[in-house]
Amino acid sequence: MMGALAFYTVTGIIYSESVLAIIHFILAAERLSIMA
Repeated sequence: MMGALAFYTVTGIIYSESVLAIIHFILAAERLSIMA
């Protein structure tokens, strides 16, 4: 059970980090397109 819990925790962290990176990338791209 602990193994599954650790797996879900790590997956959740990686997933949230990826979502934040994608949002940051989109915001940066929009900012660049406004400047251009």
